[in-house]
Formats: sequence, C-alpha cells, structure tokens
Amino acid sequence: MEQYGADLNFSFQPADPVYLQIEKNFRRLIETGQLGPNQRLPSARQLAKVWNVDFKTVRHAFGRLRACGYLDIAPKRGTFVKPQTETGVIGILLGRHLADEAAHFHRAVLSCFFQEIARRSNDRWTWRIYDGLNGFDNPRDPYAMKNARQFLKDVQNHPFKGIVELRLHASLPMDMRTGIRVPVVRLGRSLCKHAREETDVALDMSHFTRSSVEWLAGQGAMRVCYLRTFDTAGEAGDDLAGIEEARGNLPGVRIDIRQLPVGKKEGMCWEQLACVQTLGWIDEVFMKRRGRERMAILIPDDVAARGAAMALLGRRIDPLKSLMMLTMTSEGVRHYYGLPVARYEFSPGRVAEELAKTLWERIVEGKDGVAQSNGNPPVLCGRIEPGSDAAAREWKACFASSFSS
Repeated sequence: MEQYGADLNFSFQPADPVYLQIEKNFRRLIETGQLGPNQRLPSARQLAKVWNVDFKTVRHAFGRLRACGYLDIAPKRGTFVKPQTETGVIGILLGRHLADEAAHFHRAVLSCFFQEIARRSNDRWTWRIYDGLNGFDNPRDPYAMKNARQFLKDVQNHPFKGIVELRLHASLPMDMRTGIRVPVVRLGRSLCKHAREETDVALDMSHFTRSSVEWLAGQGAMRVCYLRTFDTAGEAGDDLAGIEEARGNLPGVRIDIRQLPVGKKEGMCWEQLACVQTLGWIDEVFMKRRGRERMAILIPDDVAARGAAMALLGRRIDPLKSLMMLTMTSEGVRHYYGLPVARYEFSPGRVAEELAKTLWERIVEGKDGVAQSNGNPPVLCGRIEPGSDAAAREWKACFASSFSS
C-alpha cells in the first residue's frame, strides 16, 4: 500500500495489543512527514482486510489517533491526516472561583487532570478554564455571566476536544449547550438520585459519613455532632443516608445533625459559622455530658473545621480525652488547627484519573455532547487518616496540661 506515500504494510508482534501497534506506526509516519497534512488514508475496513485483523481493532486505533489530533475522520468523506499545527483544547467549567481558599480541592484535581491529559494526548492538548460559574444565571454576578459568555464564544472559535464540569450547582441549561459538539463529563457529589443521573464521576458522601461515625465510635465516642455544610435544596443527600446507616449499625451512639446556613459562603465566613454552631453544641450538649463520656465532631469541610477547632480551643477542651474531631479533606492538603484532627481524605489524583479516562473514552468513541448517565457513575471513596502520633505527642507536651477533659 505504498501508493499512499508511505509503507502501510505493517507487521504485528504478539507482545503488544494490535491497536496500540497500529497507533504507534501511524504516529511515526505522521511525525516523520511520511504521511503529509490532509492526506487521505484507506478506510478502516480496507486496512483490516489487508492486515487480516478485526475491523473494530482498526477503528479503535483510528479513534485514539483522532482523539490525539493525528487524524480527522469525516463521515462519508473519509479519514485524513490532520495538520500538526492545530492544538486541541479541553474546556474546564468550575462552579467555584479558583481564587477562593476553599477551592483547594478543585485546584488539586486540575493539577492532576492536566498531567493525565498531557500523558494521554502526548502533550498535544491545552485547556481553557472558566470558573465561578455557579452564578451564571444571576444578573448580580457579572463575573460568572462574563465567563459563561466567553465559554460559549470560545466553543465556536477554538478546536475543543471535550469539556469537564467540576461541581456546578446545576449543569448548564440546554440553550447554553446548543452548539456543543464535543464530549462532556461531570464531577459531582452523589447527594441524591437526581444528582447521580447528571454525574459521570461522584464522591461517595454516604461512605464518608458512615465510615467516619463508625471510626469515631471505635475510638470511644458515644455521641457525634455532624456539622453539615451541604445544601441539597431540601432533598435528603447520601451523606444523611450514611448517617442513618451508622445509626442502625451503632444503636448505642447518638448522632446530632447541625446544618450550617447555606448560600454564598467561603473561607472566613465558613469558619465563623462553624465556630458559632460548635460553641452552641458544646454549651447545649457537651458540657452536660455524664462523667467522662467521650464525644466527637464530624465536619465535611476542612476550612469550616478550623472554626470548630477554634471553638474547642476557646472552651479549653482536650480533643485527645473528651471531644475528638474528624474532617473531610483532600489528600495532600494540610491545614493547621492548633489541635489533633483526624482526616477523611479524598484523592484528587483518583478523581482526575477517572475524569480523564471517561473523557478520553468518549473522545475516542466520537460521542459528542452530554452522554446520558445510567445513574451508576464511578463512585469514589476516601480513607481515614487518624493523624500522626508525633502530632498527638506535641499536643500533650505543649498544651494538654492546661486543658480540661
């Protein structure tokens, strides 16, 4: 098949998958100029017949080459070598402002996601970020409206390969999706059935609350205050389902739920709200406990956890003897609380890997637009890190002697 300007009579070795060998051979021929820009290639069926391999194998290899920007597959026209000057773009849509202190999870996910995309695309793709979009439908939020308009403009004028939505309060409405002809994947919390149906990768909030309460009970806590920071518009979320499971599994442990006021709360405001709620619970419940009964505070936000820690420090309560704390956080992110705090850690790397994997599969398969979820997206769990013995020893040495039990 040398009439195409290069030798396409590939020979395949049993060591590697055939589709990878096809992909590598075409990459070599294109990168060395043996196959030039806009050059038409034989169809996948023709090549499958010549190479005596399955048609689906060739089509899969072509899909991967298309995703990386090596080939352009036009229905009814054929398969062409794409000019190598064009760089694919991934659009990143974020609900939060990236500058917000509480957006450290988003920043960590993006850092890992960029590495995944660079690896899969052979450093041929770039990205554009549009943050603060939770207020895109609010006339009083000009920043969000400006970013939403810029995104719609860029989709029409740049070679987007795919779009990733990170925790938007709501997916973009259909009128904003009109004209989007690339795959879209979404990260969310598995808070309710409706949210799962609109999510491609989810964080398991039920596992967070259930396993955290069970761990705290295993440390001797007989009563737990769940300082809730989520807003599910009146619907019971998966985090509350996990609380109910823990109640059923641990009938001897009492669980109080304190809901923080929701809305546009960030950073210092979360700390203040959490501090006030924790002080109220300490005065109403903890100070009236019987004997030396151990209790615990569970918080799904590590910034709000600083406020709870300030409440314990203000009341001079020893977390090692009487009132433990456990907060949800991101792997690798360390806040200073002034006292020992256990952590339930989600991995930004695992989240980024699942998002990149799902997006890549849809790009390779040529699935444009928003794929309908079957309600069972990959649900990722975290793990509990009890805190280092060194931190506990430091607390005992420096502070515990002056604190009450």
